[in-house]
Amino acid sequence: MEKKSPEHCKHRHLLTGDNVLPMFKGAQGVRCRSCFNARRRKHYAKNHSKIRKAANTWRKNNPDKVRKWKLKHEYALSPEDYEQILSAQGYCCAICSRSFLDEKNKPVIDHDHQSEEVRGILCSSCNVGLGFLGDTLPNIEAACKYLSKGKV
Repeated sequence: MEKKSPEHCKHRHLLTGDNVLPMFKGAQGVRCRSCFNARRRKHYAKNHSKIRKAANTWRKNNPDKVRKWKLKHEYALSPEDYEQILSAQGYCCAICSRSFLDEKNKPVIDHDHQSEEVRGILCSSCNVGLGFLGDTLPNIEAACKYLSKGKV
């Protein structure tokens, strides 16, 4: 006789496709996503400071993994893509050409905030400057025109 899977968890949540978690190794029965998430929220609320401290310690001890994750998830870049962009720019800022080989000048990924597309790698000063000008060509052109006028 074939064992029939339950239709509800012990808290009477319906076990449909999107409310069922995949089985964990060694786990028995079906896992209800709603119950599992409620249990995780309760655990996090009880142990918030301990969990945050452990996460911060992990990030501090694993900067390369954090950087790889950020490149992949925030900019859709692999470490190889990032290195290729840096190399194509001569390891310099795409605007002011300051070298990134100087440890004080850290590279920053510049991206279009509308399309999320990476435009290049800048020094933090140039990136902040673009941000203050609203990342718009008319504002940047107006700033260039203003600077070209010279003194009053």
